[in-house]
Amino acid sequence: MNLTSPYPILWWLTVGLVLINQLGPAVLVGFFAGLLLWITVFPLALREAQRHIARAYQAVLAFSIVCLLAFAAWPGSSTFTVSPQTTYVTGPLDKDGYVDYVTALNERLGKGITPEKNANVLICQALGPHPEGSILPAEYFQWLGIDPPRNNSSNEG
Repeated sequence: MNLTSPYPILWWLTVGLVLINQLGPAVLVGFFAGLLLWITVFPLALREAQRHIARAYQAVLAFSIVCLLAFAAWPGSSTFTVSPQTTYVTGPLDKDGYVDYVTALNERLGKGITPEKNANVLICQALGPHPEGSILPAEYFQWLGIDPPRNNSSNEG
């Protein structure tokens, strides 16, 4: 697979040839010896380590599974009430009653930012309503406090 990939070929034609030129052909021997060690010795070392800790690994895995199942089965344990005691952000809430973090973040970070002070307004005006071919939602322009830019050929790429 790697022989037909263009990336190693390009690497050897660029960086590899420079290294061979600067350090000599020993670079090839060192490079491939390092690769051989990496693909053989490292997996063997991992397998040996796994054999030594297999019992401990299985015990931790079983304990984790039991804890997760107990938590999932415990009535009411996976829910909490959004309140100042449980979170800093308590609103606004979406239609399902969950905190709308995107809106909360926009509200908090957008305080005191007018369209005249916002660099995103200039970027939108420069790139037009469809940067990189994407369509920006109307809410985006509402958050910026501007009307959506008009289509014109001078700012569409």
